[in-house]
Amino acid sequence: MTKITRAFNYKLALPNFENRDFYCSQEIETNFETMEELTEVSEKVYEWCKNQVMKSVNEYLKEIKGEQSEQAELDLPTTK
Repeated sequence: MTKITRAFNYKLALPNFENRDFYCSQEIETNFETMEELTEVSEKVYEWCKNQVMKSVNEYLKEIKGEQSEQAELDLPTTK
């Protein structure tokens, strides 16, 4: 039995000098023995982690853009 652990981290720099960190780590156990098989599994686990992180980054960006739109609507001058 072989354990494979892969991780992916993404740091998002925001305009207000804040950062948001997104991280995923996944560990699996496999009965594969050859380096080719282990490498293939490792790459798939890495891609899965990367996809999960980037999905979270995109959701966060949509969320903050929505908040900015709401704030812009609140800041609009009123007409009489």
